[in-house]
Amino acid sequence: MPLYQMVMHAKSYSTPQTLATLIRSCASEVIGSGGVVRTVENVGVRKLPHRFKAKFEDKRGIRYHEEARLLSFRFDASPTVLTNLERLIRFETDILRCNTIRPLDIAKKANITKLKNNPFHVSNRDPILR
Repeated sequence: MPLYQMVMHAKSYSTPQTLATLIRSCASEVIGSGGVVRTVENVGVRKLPHRFKAKFEDKRGIRYHEEARLLSFRFDASPTVLTNLERLIRFETDILRCNTIRPLDIAKKANITKLKNNPFHVSNRDPILR
């Protein structure tokens, strides 16, 4: 199963309870399909590079957002789980954007069979560090 990282931009004034419920439902979807949740991070409220437009106006009458709370969710799962996760997030009104990427896994570099290409092999390390 490949490693995925999902970065969600939530409204800056979203309640922690609604975000925790969303993360729990995403985690149960991943675990229910046989995947593994590695980390969940609340990066905090950050200024956005440009205004994000929400799907609908909220109770306050705000539709454009210049700040957002970033949530990072790393997990191992099959690619079919991504469609279910994106469907869960699409219906959530507190989430402005969601990006899913496949970061490089450091374990793949350790499994390189050619010793001259393996950065973790003793003979390939810097002579100063030996």
